[in-house]
Amino acid sequence: MQNTDSKKNRNVLIAAILILLGVIAFSLFKESPPEPQATETHIADARAPQQKAPLAPEPSQAPKPAIKAPPAAEKSKPTQTPTEEPTQQPSFEPQNFVLCEHIVSGESQYEFTGQIRLINKGATTVSGWSVTWEYEDDSSILSATDVALSGSNPYTGEYLSWNADLEPGKTVTFSFVGLKGGDTAPLRVDVTGDICI
Repeated sequence: MQNTDSKKNRNVLIAAILILLGVIAFSLFKESPPEPQATETHIADARAPQQKAPLAPEPSQAPKPAIKAPPAAEKSKPTQTPTEEPTQQPSFEPQNFVLCEHIVSGESQYEFTGQIRLINKGATTVSGWSVTWEYEDDSSILSATDVALSGSNPYTGEYLSWNADLEPGKTVTFSFVGLKGGDTAPLRVDVTGDICI
């Protein structure tokens, strides 16, 4: 009899404990928040292509000022050394007061001798002289004295150092030997020059 009562009491106790545990479990279940469930929204968000965030516009750069090249240094001009002017020969200014003559002083079968005579009829001294003459009959000069002779028909006679000055009223004469171009010596020969009348 006692065993039967003890079994009943034990069963009642177990049942009470189970009920109590059920109540506690139910209360805990109600108080605990629901577990997060994967929703279609989350799946859709995962499958959706990720959009890149728009890039921030680059700040506009102000145009850089053009760098001007420094002005090229001017080339210094080379200093020119003064050149010495050539020594000028004495010029024959036209004075036109000297009588210039061609004179035949003698002749042979083939040759003739003659002179050029310069007479200063002016009032000033002639410093340096030069005269020219030409033979129309093809006569030629073989030699000359007291003159610097040049040319070959026409001929030019110029002063020497000792007879360069022709003073007023004075005469300068130089001589020559020529070869006749015809039967007679040339008689009419014009003597010209800057000083000749």
